Amino acid sequence: MRLQIEKYPFERLPTCPIKLSLHLRLVSFSEGNLISRKMHCAVIQVARLRLLNCRLRLVIAAKFIQRLTEIAAIDGSHRGACTCSDASTRARTELASQPEVLADVLMTLGRTYISLTEPEKAETNLRAGLEASLKAHGELHPTTAMTMGWLGLALAYRGKYEEGEKFSRRAVELQRRIYPRGHEDLGVSLYALGSNLISKGQAKAAQPILQEAVELIRKYLGENHGAYMASLTMLARADELAGNVERAEALFHQSIDVGRHVPARYRIFTAQAQGFLGTLLTNKGAYPEAEGLLRQSEALYREIFGGEANANVGSIKGQLGFLYFLQGDYTRAEEESRKALDPLRKFLGPENPTTLSAQVTLGLGLTRLDRAAEGEPYLRDALAIRQKNFPADDFVVAHTSSMLGECLTAQKRFEEAQPLLLNGYNNLKAKLGDQNRRTIDARQRLAKLYDDWGKPDQAAQFR
Repeated sequence: MRLQIEKYPFERLPTCPIKLSLHLRLVSFSEGNLISRKMHCAVIQVARLRLLNCRLRLVIAAKFIQRLTEIAAIDGSHRGACTCSDASTRARTELASQPEVLADVLMTLGRTYISLTEPEKAETNLRAGLEASLKAHGELHPTTAMTMGWLGLALAYRGKYEEGEKFSRRAVELQRRIYPRGHEDLGVSLYALGSNLISKGQAKAAQPILQEAVELIRKYLGENHGAYMASLTMLARADELAGNVERAEALFHQSIDVGRHVPARYRIFTAQAQGFLGTLLTNKGAYPEAEGLLRQSEALYREIFGGEANANVGSIKGQLGFLYFLQGDYTRAEEESRKALDPLRKFLGPENPTTLSAQVTLGLGLTRLDRAAEGEPYLRDALAIRQKNFPADDFVVAHTSSMLGECLTAQKRFEEAQPLLLNGYNNLKAKLGDQNRRTIDARQRLAKLYDDWGKPDQAAQFR
């Protein structure tokens, strides 16, 4: 009998209090159990001891988390921000001597801040949570790896892609060891890794990573889950940027269709898919359909967050500004871009790519409205930030340089404009090719520069 007891896999008893309680109940009331009474009692005793330990460790965490899940869940209640801030302050004080509990609480707070689109606060809590988890558990532990994955996602949203990739990739490595057969946490970390790669301009590398994320999340969480919608949307984004626009459009539609059958708390992911599909259709020139989707997305975000004081509405307004700019409606482009900038700067930061996109749209829109001097500071600031954050020959830097050159040309500051326009055009041509829309725009700017400067022979070279 002792041999039988020693062989019972006590180490495989669940560590989650809820799962452990269920396991204990099943063992206690299983009339068809084939093990002996002594074995039966031993299993119950070990399970009870483990359950007691779990309860002692997590009872304080539950008090923090219960309130969050009630009013700051993924349905986006704006009241959650105050609750999270209070919980974060209390947690660091009251749980300082319990790093394993503190790690769980801070990870939950970080995830909630991501849902509330406050990535800066998410980053702060997740970094502290990771420190606590490493102290309590070491690196090869589910809580540590999961916190790394969410931190990678928060960093992606903050525009810190190099560091975000590092944490996401490490989380994936650890979770492959912890969960050799796969797990939903691995799916989330793969999603975070793919998001960082997309933002670094590595959409092709992101495609297989996000495809795996979709498959894992569907397997472990099901198709009626917000994470499944989000993973479909991000895979579609990777496909679009990698040139597979047809499949991307189909995946965006699939995500929106899934959203019609999921619980209401996941409607934020419907808004996300609508926004990205609106962006794709804008780039295709399907402006009426794109505008309709963007307005639907904006309305849904307003409903979720109780108004426009959030990054999501700001992002959609920035995209609407770009849509109107492409249509030549510079007045509406200015209006939407101005409305976008304040919430984007507040919630995403002044150096976030989405913030800078709205900023350059505003600057160039003002230039086209014959208010170039007013638009110049927006373009000059955007160029300085992008030069700081990207390699000198990156196409984003080149594109911004060319736009600032247009602004200076409009002010007849030709000598200042010339090097910006030449550098922008040459780098765009090298990076994107001669027929890319940005390259064509840069070439036309050079032709106009030399025309306005009274140098027709040089202008002819760029027609």
